[in-house]
Amino acid sequence: MILFYRRDLMEDAALQRAFLERNRCELKVPTTYEEWIRQCAFFTRALNEESLTPYGTALSRRATEQLAHLVAESPDGMLDDLERPEFIRALRDHMRLTELAIPDKGSHSWSMPVTNYINLECMSVLVYANYAERFSAIPLSSVSGRVGYAMAPGGSPLLGGGVLGVNQGSRHTAAAADLLSWIYSPQISRLLALISGASPCTFAYEDDQLLDIYPWLPIVRQSFEKGVRRGLFSRPHAGRDQLSMERIIGFYAMNAMKGVISPEEALHQAAQVLKNP
Repeated sequence: MILFYRRDLMEDAALQRAFLERNRCELKVPTTYEEWIRQCAFFTRALNEESLTPYGTALSRRATEQLAHLVAESPDGMLDDLERPEFIRALRDHMRLTELAIPDKGSHSWSMPVTNYINLECMSVLVYANYAERFSAIPLSSVSGRVGYAMAPGGSPLLGGGVLGVNQGSRHTAAAADLLSWIYSPQISRLLALISGASPCTFAYEDDQLLDIYPWLPIVRQSFEKGVRRGLFSRPHAGRDQLSMERIIGFYAMNAMKGVISPEEALHQAAQVLKNP
Protein backbone atom coordinates (compact mmCIF):
# COMPACT_ATOMS: atom_id res chain seq x y z
CA MET A 1 0.00 0.00 0.00
CA ILE A 2 1.22 3.47 -0.92
CA LEU A 3 -0.28 6.86 -0.17
CA PHE A 4 -0.80 8.92 -3.32
CA TYR A 5 -1.72 12.58 -3.02
CA ARG A 6 -2.14 15.69 -5.14
CA ARG A 7 1.34 17.20 -5.14
CA ASP A 8 0.11 20.43 -6.72
CA LEU A 9 -2.22 21.01 -3.77
CA MET A 10 0.20 19.86 -1.08
CA GLU A 11 2.85 22.30 -2.32
CA ASP A 12 0.53 25.27 -2.99
CA ALA A 13 1.64 28.24 -0.86
CA ALA A 14 -1.88 29.67 -0.46
CA LEU A 15 -3.27 26.32 0.66
CA GLN A 16 -0.37 25.82 3.05
CA ARG A 17 -1.13 29.19 4.65
CA ALA A 18 -4.87 28.45 4.90
CA PHE A 19 -4.21 25.03 6.39
CA LEU A 20 -1.85 26.52 8.96
CA GLU A 21 -4.43 29.12 9.99
CA ARG A 22 -7.17 26.51 10.30
CA ASN A 23 -5.23 23.69 11.98
CA ARG A 24 -2.24 25.41 13.61
CA CYS A 25 0.13 22.96 11.93
CA GLU A 26 1.87 22.66 8.58
CA LEU A 27 0.40 21.09 5.46
CA LYS A 28 2.94 18.37 4.68
CA VAL A 29 3.03 14.77 3.59
CA PRO A 30 1.22 12.86 6.38
CA THR A 31 3.10 10.17 8.26
CA THR A 32 0.25 9.16 10.59
CA TYR A 33 -3.44 8.50 10.17
CA GLU A 34 -4.18 11.42 12.46
CA GLU A 35 -2.36 13.80 10.11
CA TRP A 36 -3.97 12.24 7.05
CA ILE A 37 -7.49 12.54 8.48
CA ARG A 38 -6.88 16.20 9.36
CA GLN A 39 -5.83 16.87 5.77
CA CYS A 40 -8.78 14.94 4.36
CA ALA A 41 -11.12 17.16 6.41
CA PHE A 42 -9.42 20.27 5.02
CA PHE A 43 -9.88 19.05 1.44
CA THR A 44 -13.51 17.97 1.86
CA ARG A 45 -15.73 20.70 0.44
CA ALA A 46 -18.62 19.98 2.81
CA LEU A 47 -16.34 21.06 5.66
CA ASN A 48 -14.31 23.66 3.78
CA GLU A 49 -16.19 25.46 1.02
CA GLU A 50 -12.91 26.73 -0.43
CA SER A 51 -11.53 23.23 -0.97
CA LEU A 52 -10.33 22.57 -4.51
CA THR A 53 -11.46 18.93 -4.31
CA PRO A 54 -14.91 17.55 -3.44
CA TYR A 55 -13.51 14.99 -0.99
CA GLY A 56 -10.38 14.33 1.01
CA THR A 57 -10.00 10.72 -0.09
CA ALA A 58 -11.61 7.73 -1.77
CA LEU A 59 -11.92 4.26 -0.25
CA SER A 60 -12.58 0.80 -1.60
CA ARG A 61 -14.45 0.03 1.64
CA ARG A 62 -12.88 -3.39 1.81
CA ALA A 63 -11.99 -4.88 5.19
CA THR A 64 -8.30 -4.66 4.30
CA GLU A 65 -8.45 -0.90 4.78
CA GLN A 66 -9.59 -1.23 8.38
CA LEU A 67 -6.97 -3.92 9.00
CA ALA A 68 -4.26 -1.61 7.63
CA HIS A 69 -5.41 1.13 10.01
CA LEU A 70 -5.30 -1.22 13.01
CA VAL A 71 -1.80 -2.41 12.10
CA ALA A 72 -0.60 1.18 11.73
CA GLU A 73 -1.73 1.97 15.28
CA SER A 74 -0.32 -1.18 16.88
CA PRO A 75 2.66 -0.43 19.16
CA ASP A 76 4.29 -3.77 18.35
CA GLY A 77 2.78 -4.57 14.95
CA MET A 78 0.63 -7.33 16.46
CA LEU A 79 -3.15 -7.64 16.74
CA ASP A 80 -3.29 -10.09 19.63
CA ASP A 81 -5.16 -7.90 22.13
CA LEU A 82 -7.89 -6.41 19.96
CA GLU A 83 -9.58 -4.58 22.82
CA ARG A 84 -6.64 -2.26 23.45
CA PRO A 85 -7.62 1.43 23.51
CA GLU A 86 -5.46 2.25 20.50
CA PHE A 87 -7.34 -0.25 18.34
CA ILE A 88 -10.72 1.09 19.41
CA ARG A 89 -9.49 4.59 18.63
CA ALA A 90 -8.17 3.43 15.25
CA LEU A 91 -11.54 1.97 14.31
CA ARG A 92 -13.30 5.17 15.36
CA ASP A 93 -10.79 7.18 13.33
CA HIS A 94 -11.46 5.00 10.31
CA MET A 95 -15.15 5.74 10.65
CA ARG A 96 -14.21 9.41 10.56
CA LEU A 97 -12.07 8.82 7.46
CA THR A 98 -15.08 7.23 5.77
CA GLU A 99 -17.07 10.42 6.36
CA LEU A 100 -14.40 12.35 4.45
CA ALA A 101 -14.36 9.94 1.51
CA ILE A 102 -16.40 9.80 -1.67
CA PRO A 103 -19.75 8.15 -0.82
CA ASP A 104 -20.04 4.40 -1.24
CA LYS A 105 -21.09 3.54 -4.80
CA GLY A 106 -21.26 -0.19 -4.19
CA SER A 107 -18.29 -1.32 -6.30
CA HIS A 108 -15.87 -1.99 -3.40
CA SER A 109 -13.02 -2.51 -5.86
CA TRP A 110 -9.51 -1.10 -5.60
CA SER A 111 -9.92 0.36 -9.09
CA MET A 112 -12.60 2.81 -7.98
CA PRO A 113 -10.43 4.95 -5.64
CA VAL A 114 -7.78 5.09 -8.36
CA THR A 115 -10.39 6.30 -10.86
CA ASN A 116 -11.61 8.91 -8.37
CA TYR A 117 -8.06 10.15 -7.90
CA ILE A 118 -7.38 10.29 -11.64
CA ASN A 119 -10.58 12.33 -12.10
CA LEU A 120 -9.47 14.85 -9.42
CA GLU A 121 -12.41 13.96 -7.17
CA CYS A 122 -10.23 13.60 -4.07
CA MET A 123 -6.97 14.79 -2.57
CA SER A 124 -5.41 11.39 -1.77
CA VAL A 125 -5.82 7.63 -1.90
CA LEU A 126 -4.17 4.69 -0.14
CA VAL A 127 -3.94 1.80 -2.61
CA TYR A 128 -1.75 -1.12 -3.57
CA ALA A 129 1.06 -0.17 -5.95
CA ASN A 130 -0.05 -2.46 -8.77
CA TYR A 131 -3.25 -0.41 -9.17
CA ALA A 132 -1.22 2.78 -9.39
CA GLU A 133 0.19 1.76 -12.77
CA ARG A 134 -2.90 3.46 -14.20
CA PHE A 135 -1.39 6.82 -13.23
CA SER A 136 1.31 6.18 -15.80
CA ALA A 137 -0.91 4.26 -18.23
CA ILE A 138 -3.02 7.39 -18.76
CA PRO A 139 -0.32 10.03 -19.31
CA LEU A 140 -2.81 12.67 -20.50
CA SER A 141 -5.21 12.24 -17.58
CA SER A 142 -6.22 15.14 -15.35
CA VAL A 143 -3.87 14.01 -12.59
CA SER A 144 -0.85 13.69 -14.89
CA GLY A 145 2.11 15.58 -13.47
CA ARG A 146 0.39 16.11 -10.14
CA VAL A 147 1.01 12.74 -8.48
CA GLY A 148 2.77 12.77 -5.13
CA TYR A 149 3.57 9.56 -3.26
CA ALA A 150 4.73 8.48 0.18
CA MET A 151 4.93 5.59 2.61
CA ALA A 152 1.53 4.56 3.98
CA PRO A 153 0.53 6.35 7.21
CA GLY A 154 2.01 4.61 10.22
CA GLY A 155 5.02 3.31 8.31
CA SER A 156 3.92 -0.36 8.36
CA PRO A 157 1.95 -0.84 5.13
CA LEU A 158 0.10 -4.03 4.34
CA LEU A 159 1.63 -6.08 1.54
CA GLY A 160 -0.55 -7.78 -1.04
CA GLY A 161 0.07 -10.24 -3.84
CA GLY A 162 0.97 -13.89 -3.82
CA VAL A 163 3.87 -16.28 -4.20
CA LEU A 164 5.13 -18.87 -6.65
CA GLY A 165 6.36 -22.15 -5.26
CA VAL A 166 6.90 -25.81 -5.97
CA ASN A 167 4.77 -28.48 -4.32
CA GLN A 168 6.80 -30.77 -2.09
CA GLY A 169 5.47 -33.83 -3.90
CA SER A 170 6.02 -32.51 -7.41
CA ARG A 171 7.56 -34.87 -9.95
CA HIS A 172 8.60 -31.96 -12.16
CA THR A 173 10.88 -29.96 -9.89
CA ALA A 174 13.47 -29.40 -12.62
CA ALA A 175 10.87 -27.94 -14.99
CA ALA A 176 9.46 -25.81 -12.18
CA ALA A 177 12.94 -24.53 -11.37
CA ASP A 178 13.44 -23.62 -15.04
CA LEU A 179 10.13 -21.72 -15.03
CA LEU A 180 11.06 -19.76 -11.90
CA SER A 181 14.49 -18.97 -13.32
CA TRP A 182 12.84 -17.67 -16.49
CA ILE A 183 10.26 -15.58 -14.62
CA TYR A 184 12.92 -13.97 -12.43
CA SER A 185 15.40 -13.39 -15.23
CA PRO A 186 16.23 -9.70 -15.79
CA GLN A 187 14.32 -9.50 -19.08
CA ILE A 188 11.07 -11.14 -17.93
CA SER A 189 10.97 -9.70 -14.42
CA ARG A 190 11.45 -6.26 -15.93
CA LEU A 191 8.39 -6.83 -18.13
CA LEU A 192 6.41 -7.99 -15.09
CA ALA A 193 7.48 -4.84 -13.24
CA LEU A 194 6.22 -2.77 -16.16
CA ILE A 195 2.81 -4.43 -15.80
CA SER A 196 2.48 -4.18 -12.03
CA GLY A 197 4.76 -1.37 -10.91
CA ALA A 198 6.54 -3.66 -8.46
CA SER A 199 9.05 -6.51 -8.51
CA PRO A 200 10.75 -8.94 -6.11
CA CYS A 201 14.03 -8.34 -7.98
CA THR A 202 16.33 -5.66 -6.60
CA PHE A 203 17.62 -4.52 -10.00
CA ALA A 204 14.12 -3.38 -10.98
CA TYR A 205 14.45 -0.56 -8.45
CA GLU A 206 17.66 0.64 -10.06
CA ASP A 207 16.37 0.63 -13.64
CA ASP A 208 16.18 4.23 -14.92
CA GLN A 209 13.47 3.44 -17.47
CA LEU A 210 11.27 1.81 -14.84
CA LEU A 211 11.84 4.72 -12.48
CA ASP A 212 10.80 7.16 -15.20
CA ILE A 213 7.48 5.31 -15.53
CA TYR A 214 6.97 4.54 -11.84
CA PRO A 215 8.89 7.15 -9.83
CA TRP A 216 7.39 5.75 -6.61
CA LEU A 217 9.34 2.46 -6.95
CA PRO A 218 11.75 3.46 -4.14
CA ILE A 219 8.70 3.72 -1.85
CA VAL A 220 7.62 0.26 -2.98
CA ARG A 221 11.04 -1.10 -2.04
CA GLN A 222 10.91 0.57 1.38
CA SER A 223 7.42 -0.82 1.89
CA PHE A 224 8.67 -4.36 1.24
CA GLU A 225 11.25 -3.85 3.97
CA LYS A 226 8.86 -2.31 6.52
CA GLY A 227 5.52 -3.77 5.45
CA VAL A 228 3.43 -6.54 6.95
CA ARG A 229 1.67 -9.43 5.27
CA ARG A 230 1.68 -12.29 7.73
CA GLY A 231 2.76 -12.50 11.35
CA LEU A 232 0.07 -10.17 12.71
CA PHE A 233 -0.52 -12.53 15.63
CA SER A 234 2.20 -13.78 17.98
CA ARG A 235 0.21 -16.87 18.94
CA PRO A 236 -2.39 -19.13 17.30
CA HIS A 237 -6.05 -18.55 18.11
CA ALA A 238 -8.20 -21.66 18.46
CA GLY A 239 -6.31 -23.40 15.69
CA ARG A 240 -7.22 -20.78 13.07
CA ASP A 241 -4.89 -19.69 10.30
CA GLN A 242 -4.13 -16.00 9.90
CA LEU A 243 -6.31 -15.50 6.82
CA SER A 244 -9.41 -16.69 8.65
CA MET A 245 -8.48 -14.51 11.63
CA GLU A 246 -8.18 -11.49 9.35
CA ARG A 247 -11.61 -12.22 7.90
CA ILE A 248 -13.14 -12.41 11.37
CA ILE A 249 -11.68 -9.03 12.35
CA GLY A 250 -12.75 -7.57 9.00
CA PHE A 251 -16.31 -8.84 9.40
CA TYR A 252 -16.85 -7.19 12.79
CA ALA A 253 -14.98 -4.04 11.77
CA MET A 254 -17.28 -3.68 8.76
CA ASN A 255 -20.30 -4.02 11.05
CA ALA A 256 -18.96 -1.12 13.09
CA MET A 257 -18.41 0.91 9.92
CA LYS A 258 -22.06 0.30 8.95
CA GLY A 259 -23.25 1.43 12.39
CA VAL A 260 -24.60 -2.00 13.32
CA ILE A 261 -22.47 -2.15 16.47
CA SER A 262 -20.02 0.17 18.24
CA PRO A 263 -16.26 -0.05 17.65
CA GLU A 264 -15.84 -1.34 21.21
CA GLU A 265 -18.41 -4.09 20.68
CA ALA A 266 -16.98 -4.96 17.25
CA LEU A 267 -13.50 -5.60 18.59
CA HIS A 268 -14.85 -7.34 21.68
CA GLN A 269 -16.90 -9.76 19.58
CA ALA A 270 -13.97 -10.38 17.22
CA ALA A 271 -11.70 -11.10 20.19
CA GLN A 272 -14.22 -13.53 21.66
CA VAL A 273 -14.61 -15.43 18.37
CA LEU A 274 -10.84 -15.70 18.00
CA LYS A 275 -10.53 -17.15 21.49
CA ASN A 276 -13.08 -19.90 20.89
CA PRO A 277 -13.24 -22.65 18.25
